[in-house]
Amino acid sequence: MVNYSELIGNSTAVAISNAYYSDDRTASNAVSKLGIQIGVDMTSNILKEFWPDVERKFRRKHRE
Repeated sequence: MVNYSELIGNSTAVAISNAYYSDDRTASNAVSKLGIQIGVDMTSNILKEFWPDVERKFRRKHRE
């Protein structure tokens, strides 16, 4: 399922960024920024989901 609010939010952030930094206002730069932002969000969501399992796998067990 597509998270439309995520796509619209990231697209809006890129549009605002392009309006503020007007020296590099190209379509290819905007698409590149959008792709990077979506990739960062995707990585963050994956880490949030699976970090407890990864941490459990690498955590040392303490002897008592």
